[in-house]
Amino acid sequence: MVDTALSAVVLAAVWVVLSGDLRAETFGVGFGMGLLIIAFLRSNTGFGRDRHAIPVTRVPSMLFAFFIYGLRLTVDILLSGVDVARRILPREMKLNPGVYRISTSDPEAQSVVAALSAHAITITPGSMVIDYDQQDETIMVVHTLDVDTWSRETMQEEQNQRLSLIRRILGYD
Repeated sequence: MVDTALSAVVLAAVWVVLSGDLRAETFGVGFGMGLLIIAFLRSNTGFGRDRHAIPVTRVPSMLFAFFIYGLRLTVDILLSGVDVARRILPREMKLNPGVYRISTSDPEAQSVVAALSAHAITITPGSMVIDYDQQDETIMVVHTLDVDTWSRETMQEEQNQRLSLIRRILGYD
């Protein structure tokens, strides 16, 4: 219960900073919204329960991973967007579409981690997760515009880096 209240206080402080309004009412709204967010996360993902308590000392590492992930995702989106535009704007489109099966390489098969990873792949132009298969290990089927540019090995390596950052952000590593 104390962890929930402290987390809600942190979210309320973030809300006050983002809104630029230093009144008690703004803090109260942020605190209430923080409680709702935490309740939603716990009920739908199990995140933040005792089995997954996050020590305060790990928060800076998690925030740093979040910053790196956001920066990397932004760069990937911009570069991929330019690449896709270069491929589709000329009359002779230089496309060689294909499909790869990419492992999420998540030892605990956390569906939240796999979903965030799939989201990152899908919002990057030129690639899209088209299926999600969970039998022996979690597999995502990814469509790309050019199999010559995005090889299975390259995509798997990027996926492993993305998963590492996501797991650090969520406090699993």
